[in-house]
Amino acid sequence: MTERNKPSVARKRSIWPYALGVMFCVHASIVFITMTFASRTPANAEPEYYEKAVAWDDQAGERLTAQREGWSCTVTNDGRSVRIALVDRESAPITASAVTAVAFHRADALDRSTLVFIEAEPGV
Repeated sequence: MTERNKPSVARKRSIWPYALGVMFCVHASIVFITMTFASRTPANAEPEYYEKAVAWDDQAGERLTAQREGWSCTVTNDGRSVRIALVDRESAPITASAVTAVAFHRADALDRSTLVFIEAEPGV
């Protein structure tokens, strides 16, 4: 057989290098899209988290004082209003107390509303 009559042997190429390249490009695209959206939306970090962490010991001390004094708090919600009752160990109302709260939806933790409760009756 001459060189001309020899059957040509076609080299079979592997698809894996191309598949790995495509998978890398898809992964890089997902990372790029994620980073783009993450940098455009505001962070859902706790506002003033450092100051709150520093003041944690003071707040823990206040809770411990309330436990030692036997103070208790009862919260009821009727759908239209929130009622907070503060009483001491003998179930006597605790008057002249300032109660504030922060309300926010889980979907938008940065949209917060500060609630200041006024005393409707002694201890409530």
